[in-house]
Order: sequence, then C-alpha cells, then structure tokens
Amino acid sequence: MKVVLWPNLAKVELLEYFGKMAGVDLAVVEGLDSLIPAIAEAEVLVIGQNSYDRRVAGAIRDHGKRLRFVQLLTAGYDGPQNHGVPPGVVVSNAGDSWSPALAELVMALMLSLVKCMPQVLENHAKHGWDRKFTARMDGFDGKTMAIIGYGSIGREVARRASAFGMHIIGVSRTAKSKPLADEVQPVSELQAVLARADVIVLTAPLTAETKHLINARALAACRKNAVLINVARGGLIDQAALGEALKNGTIAAAGLDVTDPEPLPPDNPLWGSPNLIISPHIAGVSGAGGRVRLAAFIAENVGRFMAGEAVTHTISL
Repeated sequence: MKVVLWPNLAKVELLEYFGKMAGVDLAVVEGLDSLIPAIAEAEVLVIGQNSYDRRVAGAIRDHGKRLRFVQLLTAGYDGPQNHGVPPGVVVSNAGDSWSPALAELVMALMLSLVKCMPQVLENHAKHGWDRKFTARMDGFDGKTMAIIGYGSIGREVARRASAFGMHIIGVSRTAKSKPLADEVQPVSELQAVLARADVIVLTAPLTAETKHLINARALAACRKNAVLINVARGGLIDQAALGEALKNGTIAAAGLDVTDPEPLPPDNPLWGSPNLIISPHIAGVSGAGGRVRLAAFIAENVGRFMAGEAVTHTISL
C-alpha cells in the first residue's frame, strides 16, 4: 500500500518503524512540490497538522483521488478542521502518544505556581531570603481539579493529580462516567464547576463552540485561589479578560503553554500580568522516548488501516 510520509516530527523513528512493516510502499516528502506527485497513488498520508495548510488540502482534493486515510502526527487537528478533507477520508490524530508529556507540563505549571517557584527564582537571582510570598503557598491534598475536555490528555492529567490526593471533575460534552474522574459534568454545568475548582486545566479542542470558553463571565465564577492552566489552544481563553482577572485578583495564577497568537508579541500586555507563567508551546517535548512512542503509535494505526481494521483516535470534522 502506498503511504506518503511528511515527517516534520520524529523522522528517524518513523522511518525505522515503517521500514519494518510489510506491504508498505513508502514515499517520504518534505514539501508541497514533492507531495503533489506522491499523493496521486497514495491511500495513506501521514503528516503533522501544522503542515496541513490550505495548499496541502487543495493538493489532496486535486491529486489525491485514492487517498482514504490521513494520520496526523499531532494531537491537534486544526489543519484538517480548518481546511477540510475530501468526503470519505478518515482522519486520526495521535493524541495518546502526546498525552503523558502534556500531562507532565500541566503538573509542572501547577506545582510551580502553587508552590511559588517564580518568587523563589526571583529571590535566588537577588541572593535573597525573602519569605513573604509563603503566605500564598498552598497544597493539593483534598483540593479539586476541573479538567475541561476530558479525553486522553485529560485522563493522563487526572492520573497524576489523583496521586496528589485531588478530587477530579471531568468536564465533557456528555456527563457519562469517565476513567479516573471522581465525577463528570457536562459543559452546560461549567460555571458551577468553575466555582468549585482550585485548579482548572484546559485540554479541549478549539472549535467555534469553545473559542473564549474561559471569558470574563467564566473567570468571575472562579474561586479567588484558582489556578488556570492551558495546554490546549490559546483561543480557548479570552486573554484580555485573563489579564484583568490576574491583575484584579479574581483568580490567583495562570500557566499558559499556548497563546493566541503564537508567538505572543513582546508588547502584548499579557506578559506583564502578575502570577503568570507563559511557556513557548513546549508541552509535547519529551525527548527520545516521546519520539519512539509517537512513531510506534503511528505505525500501529497505519497497520490497522492496511489490515482493514478500524483505526483509533478518529476525528469528526
């Protein structure tokens, strides 16, 4: 089966895994010019969502008449969502392979903010021993974490937070029970959930319905000790409202691995907000182990497709 691979991530590991798969006729491309001739005979395209732009979508529509499966290298799927795929083409993301790394950064941001590590580092830089900030420090045992968007990433966050003795509320489109969550609430109950949460974690996709899900009204519903963490998409938060909430003490702190836009311009006022950590979209970075995990997942899912089996992590666009 003809498989086209555009490996902007884990290239060495992907080539190793695909090299061991029987029946794979692999074409490696690294740009639109090489994609167009390769896609004509391909049934499978493996690509990162950042590479899947308007031009790639057009090339698929015009030349990829045999294409039946798009396997993304990423958890995010903005590219196919924004630019579309031909009717009948199945799209899967690689959520599970990224979930541990994203969950680890959630915990790193949570611990840093609640244990006042920015203030500790500020002290260190001054060779100081100022302990006034310790009045803001807190613990986690018995506290409540709300995870908004309770998919594979949310479950990995819950697994780690549970070890701290936290009560986990999963917020999902439906209120069905979910693994590792102490309770699950529908999105319609978001305001009530925010009022109960000490830590709020965003792992939901960005859609028309979730854009600015965390706005001034939502922030006003939060507890004053609340810590907000976003490792999903910057557009989930009204950043102007967040800046005001941090400035006014409506919430205690925030950790953002994603912003809107990216990169966040140096003159954006959000940089000056108190009790805020911004990291440059690094949650998925997890070294060699993460690359191997990604390649193994991609090869396994493509293998399912080749065998006529149902693929996993399909996306409804």
